[in-house]
Amino acid sequence: MSSTTVALSDLIAALGGDLLGGSDIRIAAIAPLDEADEHGISFLANPRYQAQLGTTRAACVIVAPALAEAAANRGGSGGAAIVTPDPYLYFARLTQWWAARTRPQAVAGVHPSAIVSPAARLGQGVEIGPLAVVEADAVIGDGARIGAHCVVERDAAVGEGTRLAPRVVLGHGCSIGARGIVHSGVVIGADGFGFAPSKSGYVKIEQLGNVRIGDDVEIGANTCIDRGALADTVIEDGVKLDNLIQVARFGALAMVRKGKAQCFLVVVTRQWGRSPSSTGIGYSHPRSTSAAYPPWPGQPWGNPAGIHRTGCSVLHRHEIGS
Repeated sequence: MSSTTVALSDLIAALGGDLLGGSDIRIAAIAPLDEADEHGISFLANPRYQAQLGTTRAACVIVAPALAEAAANRGGSGGAAIVTPDPYLYFARLTQWWAARTRPQAVAGVHPSAIVSPAARLGQGVEIGPLAVVEADAVIGDGARIGAHCVVERDAAVGEGTRLAPRVVLGHGCSIGARGIVHSGVVIGADGFGFAPSKSGYVKIEQLGNVRIGDDVEIGANTCIDRGALADTVIEDGVKLDNLIQVARFGALAMVRKGKAQCFLVVVTRQWGRSPSSTGIGYSHPRSTSAAYPPWPGQPWGNPAGIHRTGCSVLHRHEIGS
């Protein structure tokens, strides 16, 4: 049993919901239905797992109103239940509440081994981890956390409350807004892939754009977001990216057309340049989303290198959400 326990009454006070059963029951862990013990809390959102409701040992189960009675009387011996219209959303908020109580809190200050330019601007309550580098004219917002071995280059900006996990690189002139989460190994602002052919070989096209990332964005580990050759690469508010995604130059994810951006890309997905994603677009299977490039002289449709295959599908002349 975990040393950290919470009473169901405290949980209800924080997150709401209708509690059936003992409010004094203490919870030590969040777990799946088939793994939870008598100190655990679980949830049932997918009807596929309803049979597990009768066998789970969980002290409390989060369910929809239609399953309230079954949850409260499961196993013949009864048990606590939290009834809510959307159990999965309640579970998500529970994990956030739990993490805020159990994870180590940020400690404001600059580690002695970090290198921070005197010309950088640090907000209130900023944490700069071991061996991190913050270059001149970079701006770090209030309450931001810069993890160990991160590099925030010249003129880059990190918004209020944003967290960079260890080994993140934020390139010069690039920015990320407030409350972002950037996982380890992410590179923001690397050069896009651009070369002009000549008789003597390929001539590099300098990438002069930046990367602009909005608020409430989460970027998975080892994802790379390239800067554009001329225009900026733009990631709008609310975008969620999984691990190992490349957003190539000129990419624009979650272009807001109506309402708030709600775009996400998950699992081995490539976002080639000049391919805007619209609100509500999500990918959950391996695929490439290739550019709608103009038919330049002597060049086929598709990305300049002609690379589209990820082992799942080949896409040409495709714009996400178009």
